[in-house]
Amino acid sequence: KMRWKVPKRNLNVHKRHLASTPDDRVYTKRLVRQFGDIATLLGNNTLDSSSTARLFDLGVLTLTEICRINIADEESSVTSTEDFERSIESFNDSECVSCFRFQKADLFRLKRALQFPEVVHLSNRSTMSGEEVFLRGLFELVSGSDQIEIATFVFGRDQSQQSQAFSWFINHLYNNFSDLLTDNLDWWYTEGYLQRSMEAILNKFNGNQFDNICAFIDCNCWQTCRPGGGPSQGGADAERWSPQVQRAFYNGWKSTHGLKHQT
Repeated sequence: KMRWKVPKRNLNVHKRHLASTPDDRVYTKRLVRQFGDIATLLGNNTLDSSSTARLFDLGVLTLTEICRINIADEESSVTSTEDFERSIESFNDSECVSCFRFQKADLFRLKRALQFPEVVHLSNRSTMSGEEVFLRGLFELVSGSDQIEIATFVFGRDQSQQSQAFSWFINHLYNNFSDLLTDNLDWWYTEGYLQRSMEAILNKFNGNQFDNICAFIDCNCWQTCRPGGGPSQGGADAERWSPQVQRAFYNGWKSTHGLKHQT
């Protein structure tokens, strides 16, 4: 696992240990203990077979810990200032679906529909193509990845540039398309999308049920206990709740029972 750590280079020798992470301190204590065991074994004038094997194992463990610390330090210093100049064309068809949840041709249509300009001037006075800002914002929404990882491994530049691009992306959507993002049920109704959605759901169930459902709430889920797991009323041999009650509250994606609500 990567540990993004900013080294404190200005600390003097007596305080440099304060820049270490908790993992570094654990590794250091482990190394000190292993070196102590090695010194104890080497201090013996005679080493039997078991002591020799123990000494070999300690040497291997010590080298492993040293390599682990070195690798973590190298990974923590990974930064990217190079601009990869990513565009829609730089992603193949399968990457577009996995990274942005859109077909490649639909990404071009979506960019035009959202009216992204050719060049974007960010608040820190840097510039970036509108297509790159569009891709950076959409990628962060879809993946939920850390901005450092996005900048380092996907788009280039540094984390601050990714933050600036994402902020511009969100502000652009709200400033120009807030009617589609907030209080937009009337628009979906007048454009006929609710009717088409209801018909699609009805066809999915072969017209047997759900003839008045046009959408499903899919936002936050508050986890609860399993409802309807006991008798529906008091008394001996009371009728139990229908299993449909539990199924109605079950969330297959999160594998738990809960109440879903739209925020």
